[in-house]
Amino acid sequence: NITCEVAPHHLVLNQEMIKDANFKMNPPLRTELDRLATVEALLDGTACMIASDHAPHTEAEKSQEYDKCPNGIIGLETMIPIVYTNFVRTGLISLNRFLDVLVYNPIKVFGLDERSLEVGSIADIAIIDIENEHTYSKEEILSKGKNSPYIGNSYYGFPVCTLVNGKIVYKK
Repeated sequence: NITCEVAPHHLVLNQEMIKDANFKMNPPLRTELDRLATVEALLDGTACMIASDHAPHTEAEKSQEYDKCPNGIIGLETMIPIVYTNFVRTGLISLNRFLDVLVYNPIKVFGLDERSLEVGSIADIAIIDIENEHTYSKEEILSKGKNSPYIGNSYYGFPVCTLVNGKIVYKK
């Protein structure tokens, strides 16, 4: 079996957008044509999953010269809003495809327990706000690392409540 995943940053960013070390990652950002090929892989099903590629680093590490700082950005907190805003809201993918690439395909590929919203099922649920645009700020980042190229950008789909095993672990 062969699978392919893409990361949100490779779907929406290219090398022309690099401003600072928060844009340094591995694999690195490439040309706009490369970004469009990554989008095409998502759209045609070649890429069956989207992975956050969450790689937190301290501000001290990321404040070094670009060539000396470590690769990686945080991605867990922005993955859903970036994909929802850039792909579902624009009509590039359906809500069902969104759920497939972020939830159901990873469950199948990694042999995880299936999830359901039926009574008696384990409540591992993220409730996201798809109606209100929100500007992402450094102050709200929950990760220990603050290395995000998305600070100051606006997206739809940020979480308002998250339950794990039926218990609220996050509430805005």
